[in-house]
Amino acid sequence: MYLDSKAFSVEFSLENSLELVNSLLNSRYWRKFSRGSIKLIYAPCWYFGYHAYELNKDGVASITHAGRLVFIEFLNEFDESIAKLYSKLDKGLKNQIDEQYPFEVKESKLSKNEVSDLIKIKLSSQFKAKKDNIVIDSLEKIYVPFWVIYVSLSEDTHSLIVNAITGEIVNEAEVPERDVGWIEITREMLDELKNPGAWVEYTKKFSAKLSNKKEVTNWSLLEDKGLLILLLALLTALFLIITAIAYL
Repeated sequence: MYLDSKAFSVEFSLENSLELVNSLLNSRYWRKFSRGSIKLIYAPCWYFGYHAYELNKDGVASITHAGRLVFIEFLNEFDESIAKLYSKLDKGLKNQIDEQYPFEVKESKLSKNEVSDLIKIKLSSQFKAKKDNIVIDSLEKIYVPFWVIYVSLSEDTHSLIVNAITGEIVNEAEVPERDVGWIEITREMLDELKNPGAWVEYTKKFSAKLSNKKEVTNWSLLEDKGLLILLLALLTALFLIITAIAYL
């Protein structure tokens, strides 16, 4: 299929995306969930360069911010990693999609001038600069692939969006942490700790938490359920060892 602008190809597979989503849901204590439909979309995004400047009392301009970004239109967000990839791969990209998985091409809902104006407004807010002091150059539409994976959690359905280039879940903040009791968490964590590799992983996390003095407060450790369960498991194991030695 030919497009009106260049497009990235899928680099992060559906299989990897599903594993990523499962890992996210498990980390937030969603053990039971159902997966719905899956879509591959090519979304219009806008690659651009920008300069923000300010004038001193003599009217002399000085650059305060400069760089290149990609504006993801349907998410209303900037992405620097896609911009860096596009700078490197620009000449190798084509206006054609060769993809085996069924896909949908989204149309832009904004004109080029509207996009430029919106970008200036967002950068003005981000940099605390006047909109008229922001210059946009080389504004170019490109297409970026995203996996959209629908999952049902309890009574709510969420659409998780995975960047099919970078492998990032761009809206993971929308997945809430399931409210579970300590008994359930303890049982699940102890089951995990039957695997020796899990002990190593949790021990590393616990050590890293303790070594970072900036993060450690009177209550910060108590707020990390995983680390608390690890500590509980370590104390339980120590108790069993001491008990076994006592009977020798």
